[in-house]
Amino acid sequence: MTAADTPTTAQLPKRRKYGGRKKGSRNKATAAREAEIAKSGLTPLQYMLRVMRDQKAPKEMRLEAAKSAAPYVHPKLAQIAMEHSGDPDKPVEHNHNVTVRPQLTKEEWLKLHPVAGQSNDVAAAARPADQRDPG
Repeated sequence: MTAADTPTTAQLPKRRKYGGRKKGSRNKATAAREAEIAKSGLTPLQYMLRVMRDQKAPKEMRLEAAKSAAPYVHPKLAQIAMEHSGDPDKPVEHNHNVTVRPQLTKEEWLKLHPVAGQSNDVAAAARPADQRDPG
């Protein structure tokens, strides 16, 4: 068996995963930290939101609390780096035509791919002229 014959991990069948922690479950440190925060009664995010909503607090303080809480409430949108360049009068054209090779008959395929035991003259005749043995 050569290296080319060995299947890659993408070619291996998927197996069911057994054991381990379930996806999304908390580890001990995270669970302990969340329990401690819940026991205190007020999370930092809840405090920032409370300051932001307090009508009596100064406007600058409310704005700063809103800026600090925003990443926890509204995640940033993914940025896609795309560069658009070129002439605006001549936009790029996209051609989505698909070229399909013609279907070969069994005889045509055998001429292109000789099998063991086939005479060399048939196999040689099936090859393009530049690949034929000059001998």
